[in-house]
Amino acid sequence: WLEWAIVKLDTEKAERGEEGATASVWRSRGVFTSEPIFVPHPDPGVPGEDKGVLLVQCYDAAKKDSFLLCLDAETMTELGRAYTNMPCPISFHGQWAASDE
Repeated sequence: WLEWAIVKLDTEKAERGEEGATASVWRSRGVFTSEPIFVPHPDPGVPGEDKGVLLVQCYDAAKKDSFLLCLDAETMTELGRAYTNMPCPISFHGQWAASDE
């Protein structure tokens, strides 16, 4: 089985060459992931750049079904998944639409 993963790297510590620069990883056997989308915490007063969730479209090869994965952006722990009952195509990069702003 191939394994794709979502990886979070502490880039500030890594750039400074500090010890303890960490990478957090989410992966599941036979699950292919798209590019995650960060959704910040609804209260802007909550401190921390990674307070919120990551939403990731995934394909489960064993089930031949896609699901929306929700991860805690700070801890990279799985909060839940919602299966679609159909395979949905995924790509590495997200798709962007022009904004009026």
